[in-house]
Parts: sequence; structure tokens; C-alpha cells
Amino acid sequence: MKKILRVLCLCLTFTAAAQDFELDLNFGNDSGSGYLGVHDGTTDFFRKVIASNDDLLYYVGYVVDPTEIAVYSTLSDGTPNPAFGDSPLKRFAVSGPNGESTNVLGEWIALQDDKLIIGARIIVGDANVTGIALIRLNLDGTLDNSFGTNGSYLYAPTGIDTFFGTLEVTASGEIFIGGRYRVGNNSNHEYMVQKLTPNGVPDSGFADNGVLIFDSFEFSRWISAIHVLDNGQIMLAGTDQDEQLFLLNADGTFDGTFGNSGVISTQIFADLKDIEQFGDSFFAIGTTRNTIEPVIFKFTTTGMDLTFGTDGVATSTVTGFMEDAFIDDNGTAYFTSNLGGFYRVFKTETANGFVPFEAGNFELFENAFNISVLYGITQLSDETIIGAGIGLNLVADNTGNDMYAIKLTHSTLSAPDFEAADITIYPNPVHDLLQFDRAISGEVRIYSILGEEVFSREVVQAKTLDVAALSAGIYLLHLRVYGKRITKKMVKK
Repeated sequence: MKKILRVLCLCLTFTAAAQDFELDLNFGNDSGSGYLGVHDGTTDFFRKVIASNDDLLYYVGYVVDPTEIAVYSTLSDGTPNPAFGDSPLKRFAVSGPNGESTNVLGEWIALQDDKLIIGARIIVGDANVTGIALIRLNLDGTLDNSFGTNGSYLYAPTGIDTFFGTLEVTASGEIFIGGRYRVGNNSNHEYMVQKLTPNGVPDSGFADNGVLIFDSFEFSRWISAIHVLDNGQIMLAGTDQDEQLFLLNADGTFDGTFGNSGVISTQIFADLKDIEQFGDSFFAIGTTRNTIEPVIFKFTTTGMDLTFGTDGVATSTVTGFMEDAFIDDNGTAYFTSNLGGFYRVFKTETANGFVPFEAGNFELFENAFNISVLYGITQLSDETIIGAGIGLNLVADNTGNDMYAIKLTHSTLSAPDFEAADITIYPNPVHDLLQFDRAISGEVRIYSILGEEVFSREVVQAKTLDVAALSAGIYLLHLRVYGKRITKKMVKK
């Protein structure tokens, strides 16, 4: 494989430690270059990537000439997954509603137990009128013909233009599709949600035979994120600034007790990519559509959490359209963006008392490499990040746009022998001077048991902390030192 000069702008970071991300140069199929490059058509794309519980990676995208779904699989080191058959790349065509040939672009992927659900945009004849297609694969990359009708689900009514905005598969295998619905090319745009049974059949118990269409907009709007609650209700995020967050009952009716008469609005145009719940709070993350900045919403079922950010919204001045974003189980938000010929991957904490995008809680990785673009990111079990997209001439001088993937690991710390979990604070309870068992550099914050921040300070090689001004009580001491996050309970006498 061709060797290419890499230009890296490695990780602008505002913590006291070294950069948080490093490119794993052992990843991929070009030894020592740190990337996976794949070429199979005239133009090739990865659009999304997911990881299984055992860290197998599955990528979806499409190849051109002809335009077909492309699914690829690797091990966590970027080498081909031997369980995915003789070739790690599989191509799939999907016929139109009358059996005609189509252009089909793979854009979404999700695990369904031991299956893969692939979501695609399908173009039948008129390039301005598109439909939605799903196929299901076995984990060896073969088509599961028991899914839908002869292995696929197709939603392409004549004269209807749809947009595939998001795909969500529940733990029980139910499938939700979010997007846009439009009659022809000149009518208004409407929100659309579909629910399918695990076997790819419209759920007749949801809305109108599995399809919910609501609201009407002069300009393009769509459902961009779906989160299914434990009680079966469905949280939706739309891209309009007024009709933005909704809560559906399991049958597709609206919960009128949610927010303000069934809707929450922020007056911020946003394309939200993920919604997750922590306790009674919800976080939704994505990109602003006008200022192209990363954004995090925090809200409850009654409205925006006004104690978070500005009126429940936190943003950063780091620009770039957020192609993908997710929140992990620890409340850490990850984004990938593209702007001006380079991509960015960055992270920030959303919970545990940290303020998103604030100094000490924001790590950034930038890469300008062969006009590469990352469209999807995911996380492995060791919290390393996999990004997938396209790059120029990766496989050879004239291959054009190639499928591209990288792996970002957590860097070697500037204090390599430092073990954050071993920090000891004493005396505890403390009267005035709290001591650490070693010198620390980074950020210290103290919160009351009600979650109110009562102390914040940057420290350099500090072994003590003066807490005499605090009232007696129980506090949470949050430390961010040498790239690690630590929380300790502290009792003030």
C-alpha cells in the first residue's frame, strides 16, 4: 500500500497533562501508517462504524459504479475479521418497489443480538425522490433472507421523498427509523418515525401501521435522534428550533405531559445525534446548524435544566459540522467534525459536576491527512475511539476517494507512573488544610451534596488545599489531574 506524508496537528488540550488522544500507528492495513484504507469502486465511503461487545468492528458505507451498500468488518487492530467470510468487504444491491435497479447508499448500522441491521438511502429513478431500505446480515456477512420481504424492508412509496435521519435498535430487537417525509419535490417537509418488529415488519400497534408523520415545515427538517426509555416510551429529537424534543407513548401517541404541552424547544437549530438518560436527566448532543458548533442539551421530562450551561444548553467555539456524536456510559461525550480539509475528534464530560467544553474538560485531536473526512465514530471496551470515513488516494495514486478508518488511543501521560485511583486525601474529616499524598497538577472542584459548585481552582504541584472557608458538611471533591478524573468524598468539620 502506498506510503503517504501525514500532516498532524496533534491534540490541542487545555488540561495540565499531555494530549489525551494519540493515533495508533499499529492500526489498519498499511503497516506503521495508522490507518485502514479500502477501495472497491470508483468512489468509496465509510459512513458509520460500530463495535460489538467483544470489540469486533463493523463498518457501513457504499461503493459507486454501481452504487451499492458496502459492509466491512475488522478486528480491533484494523485487520480483517476472519469470521466475516472470505472477504472482509461485502456489497449488496436492493431492488426498487417494482423490481427495478436502484442506487443504494449504506448510511446506518446497528447490532441486533447476533445480527447486523443495515440502513440505506435508496434512489429510484428520479434523483430527487428517495426511499428507505433495511437489510439484515448474519455476523459472517451473509444476507438474512428471513428479514422483511426476501431479506429487506423497503419504504419507497411512489412520488414520496424520504430522508433517513437515524436508526435505533432496542435491546429486544425492535427497530426505529427517524427521518423526513415529503410528497414530491414542492410540498412541505414533515417529521417521520417508523417502528418495525425485530423481523423487519411494520409494527401495526404503533401509530398508523408502524408509521408516524407529523408537523409541517417549509424547509428541510427531520428526526435526527431516537432514544427508547425503559418504560417503552420513545424520546425524539427533531432539527427544528421550535418543534424540537418530543416524548411518544409506546403506541406512537404523544405524551402531552412532556415539556410544554408535549414539546420542548430551545430556539437553537440543532442536528442532535444521540440522546442518553442519566437518572432523571437526559442529555442530547450534536451540532448547531447555523454556527456549526458542538452542542449539548440537558433536560428532564418537564423542560430544560436551566442550571446547565446557558438555559440548559452548552456549546463550544470549536467549529466544524459534527458528523457523528455519542455519549458513553460514563457520561463522556465524543464528537467528530469536518471543516476545511481536516477532521477533529474531541471529548468532554457532561455529568459528575464537570462543565462541558470548559478548560480542563475538553480534549481535541486534529488531523489533516489526504483530505480525509470522518463520518462516524465508536468506542471500544478500553475506551479507545475508532473513526471511519473517506480519504483521498490511500490505496494507490489514482484510486480517488477510499474507505478510511483510524484508531485513537489514550496517550502516555506526562507522569507515566501516576495512578489516579491511588490518590489519598487526609485528614478526612478535615478542618482547614486538606492534604494529598503526592503533588498534583490540574483542576480541583468541590461540590455540595446538592450539586452546587462551592470551590474551583487550578493547581500546580500542590500537596495541600485550604478548605477553611467551607461550611461544615459532606462534599464531593472532583480532581482532573494528569488526564485522569477522580472523585473523592470529603467531610468538612
